[in-house]
Amino acid sequence: LSSMVAIRVDTYIFDVVVDCILIFLAILFFCLWNNQVFVTYLSLSLAEMVLKFLTKGTFRYLRSMRNPIDGIMSVILFIIVLVLLARKNSTVAEITFANNFTIRAIIILRTLLFPRNILVIKGFQQFRQSQREMLDFAFKGVAHIYFLLLLIFALMYWFASCGQWLYGGLISTTGANYDLLVNTEYGISNYWPLNFNDFPSALITMFVLLQVNNMHVTIQGMVTVTNIW
Repeated sequence: LSSMVAIRVDTYIFDVVVDCILIFLAILFFCLWNNQVFVTYLSLSLAEMVLKFLTKGTFRYLRSMRNPIDGIMSVILFIIVLVLLARKNSTVAEITFANNFTIRAIIILRTLLFPRNILVIKGFQQFRQSQREMLDFAFKGVAHIYFLLLLIFALMYWFASCGQWLYGGLISTTGANYDLLVNTEYGISNYWPLNFNDFPSALITMFVLLQVNNMHVTIQGMVTVTNIW
């Protein structure tokens, strides 16, 4: 019987079931402010601590991040109850445990720890493993991304410089070139900022041309001011 109990206690299901029951008792406690509910809550948490300690042994019990935290909170609750009983020299029925801030805070903290059960679900562990592999692959590819970004910037820099040499100062909102452009699709679409008159504008124009969308409109503006046809 003891070995079967130990097998049941040393499982993930046992942790989840106990946490669910404790959450249910915590909700009842905060709704009813009932001492019997609190005593049941404390008894269950202490029983869980004792069972796990006897089943897992000192080393395995303390090695886990979960068990020591639960055990410490259970012991603190038990000590608070003993102090309250000794200080007021009364029975459990004569004390309102809901009035104690520390008791309420510990119960709320234990309740907020419930999502930790998700961390040990097999499906979640597989998801986390896939996520780690994806991040490792992404970080390994950062160097390649930096190289590609540097290459793109170098090409844009070179073509922007060529654009300034070929079309610098030709796009204008005044003068003869304006008369040529105003009735073209370039002028009607208000593409005036896309030009090679200065280096920042040239870089912006190159970036827009990378998207290819409406490339012909920008090209029409350049061709109109440089070619009689």
